[in-house]
Amino acid sequence: MRNFFNPFIISDLVFGTSIFQFYRVYRKEEKLSRSGISDIQNQKLRKLLVHAISEIPFYKNLNVKFDPNLPAINQLAKFPILNKLQINNQLDNFHIPIANWKKISTLYSGGSSGRPGKVFINKDDHSKIRSLILILWENAGYKLGDPILQLGMSKSRSLLKRLKDYSMNVTYELAFQINKESVYKVLSKKRFLPNTCFIGYASGLYSYAKNAEELGLDVKFKLVISLGDKMFDHYRETIERVFKTKVYDTYGSNEGFVVGGQHNDGHYYLNETHVIVEIVDDNYLPVKEGEVGRALINQGIENNQIFRGTNCKCN
Repeated sequence: MRNFFNPFIISDLVFGTSIFQFYRVYRKEEKLSRSGISDIQNQKLRKLLVHAISEIPFYKNLNVKFDPNLPAINQLAKFPILNKLQINNQLDNFHIPIANWKKISTLYSGGSSGRPGKVFINKDDHSKIRSLILILWENAGYKLGDPILQLGMSKSRSLLKRLKDYSMNVTYELAFQINKESVYKVLSKKRFLPNTCFIGYASGLYSYAKNAEELGLDVKFKLVISLGDKMFDHYRETIERVFKTKVYDTYGSNEGFVVGGQHNDGHYYLNETHVIVEIVDDNYLPVKEGEVGRALINQGIENNQIFRGTNCKCN
């Protein structure tokens, strides 16, 4: 019965979120031309940069001059490149004064790339993240109503999360502290339907696959969606072989942005109306096409935060 309902519409009505509203907006943005996407990037980035230098203490103290006559993306170099440690150590300087903390959520990254980050976020921006994650899953082949086996950090679930789990038919298990006993308990005693999707941290998915293979368990999933840490080639090969399906890798952060991921055609796509990703060398200069560089992520095109952060090396 629950699969006939859209849990996000119910959430929006009951909890005052806006997930389905933003979902419809972002689905339309996906169909825009290259020039249309570039226009949205520039508009959102311009708004964000002006907000940062006028409202956020850290950027106000930099005395950055924003030129309204230049494209916003050409002015990113005026803003320093930061890491999570710098932000965490002076967090009060990276957000506007908050009058009502009851309307604010605190998000933490999983720490897979180092020290966990921390971000304060309002209900609307939280809804945007949820809608982007749903789109990312759908682009991999998930359909609303498909059963989900999901691996996460903690089995302590709030009322909202428990309702979300029920309405989306989610079985929630721990991503770590995995052993043969826990894998056997989950995979052998629960009857997984042919359309069940397995979603979780890459290392947790791999551990499940290794233990399932050693136990001789015969389990097939519709698809596997990888979150969080890196999906190594040997992870992917083992998971796909053991669970007789395809792995779709995603990249983002619990701190408030969803960079992109693999669609069901196997290719990686960026959420270009929400983040800007530059590939740069060790001096933060653009690399030539085909060269290995660092992913420089300009976070928060949509949300009221600004963070130019360097990440792992990539092609």
